[in-house]
Amino acid sequence: MSCQEKMKNVIIKLVITMFKKYRIEKGYTQEVEAELLGISTRHLQRIEKEDNLPSLDLLKRMIKLLEIKNEDIIKFLKK
Repeated sequence: MSCQEKMKNVIIKLVITMFKKYRIEKGYTQEVEAELLGISTRHLQRIEKEDNLPSLDLLKRMIKLLEIKNEDIIKFLKK
């Protein structure tokens, strides 16, 4: 695995961790968030366990639903 691929995987893991944190802060269960996103709870569970990667479209919907700002993503990645 190249250095670039490793970095990509680290960033993906951080973003998934951030989404889970925001979901919990919003008070959404996995079931509620999955329903609001139009996906199965199992699919969301697999994403949060890093077994599946969300599509770009799903990432955009998650960002909108969780009201995550670009600055929030950058701040989270800097931690």
